[in-house]
Amino acid sequence: ITEAENKWYIHQQHQLLTGINCRFSTAISDGYQSTREQLRAAIFAAYQFQTKNRLFESHLRIRSEIVNTQLIRPAASAGFIWRFYKELKAKVQLSNNYRLPTFNDLYWKVLGNPNLKPEYSWNTEFSVQLPWSFKKIRLETSMSCFSNWVDDWILWTPNATGLWRPENIDRVWARGIEADLDLVYKSGPWLTGIQLNYAFTKSTRIAGKKPETLGKQLIYVPEHQGNLKVYLQYKSTRITYQHQMVSARYTDNLNLEKLPLYQLAHLQIDHSFLLNTSSAAAFVRIANLFGTNYQIIQMRPMPWQQFELGIRLDINH
Repeated sequence: ITEAENKWYIHQQHQLLTGINCRFSTAISDGYQSTREQLRAAIFAAYQFQTKNRLFESHLRIRSEIVNTQLIRPAASAGFIWRFYKELKAKVQLSNNYRLPTFNDLYWKVLGNPNLKPEYSWNTEFSVQLPWSFKKIRLETSMSCFSNWVDDWILWTPNATGLWRPENIDRVWARGIEADLDLVYKSGPWLTGIQLNYAFTKSTRIAGKKPETLGKQLIYVPEHQGNLKVYLQYKSTRITYQHQMVSARYTDNLNLEKLPLYQLAHLQIDHSFLLNTSSAAAFVRIANLFGTNYQIIQMRPMPWQQFELGIRLDINH
């Protein structure tokens, strides 16, 4: 990998960044018929503006790339950040991007598809963040929504014999909403907190050669996901309980069969301590606390309870 960047300060409020990037990759694997190589060369530029009071920021980026001898359609993005009353912050992001097939997508023996095309997408995202604090309480909330239109989406799907192979889907519309809440209360050596996250995702085919699949949710993409984390800490010792919920996921392109909703619980205890000029941390974790039987991929059961022990040592000179 070779990269060079240069930053110009046109004005205190204006910045310009330009650069080039060159990457050569070689893959040697028993899973490939032969050694595979890839050469990528890119040029990029970015412009950033910020008002004197820092209440408004904007940026514009563009990138053009050649992969081997193929010119990839340039990617560009524009973003804006507004800071309103106190800490209220809103963000808008508009972009068109691409994603190249991986070596495994292209070259894996029997399963790879050397005819795959790159994904191209148009993406929009809007988010709002509001942190709030009062005496010993700190609360941070955020909500975001997105809408992405993707051409030639690369998706691994099982065929009639059960073998998974990647293919390009003509066009997919992925959209959704995500909400986060982080509440912390601190009193002396005690610290307690709650973290909540919820995500709704709808990813459907809107164009393709198989009209019976149009409007159907992509396989193994849950519409609803939720996560709860509660922790209690005294000085350097913390106990954390985490609960996850994943809704049903379709296992076929016609949305006739699906895996059921599942919930998982995890429990972890951490303790950190100082050793002269160094520090260390140890943890005990029980994953899948209640021994839930579940599958992420059909016919592939996930492990039952798992017990983990770990220690980390940071040495400071």
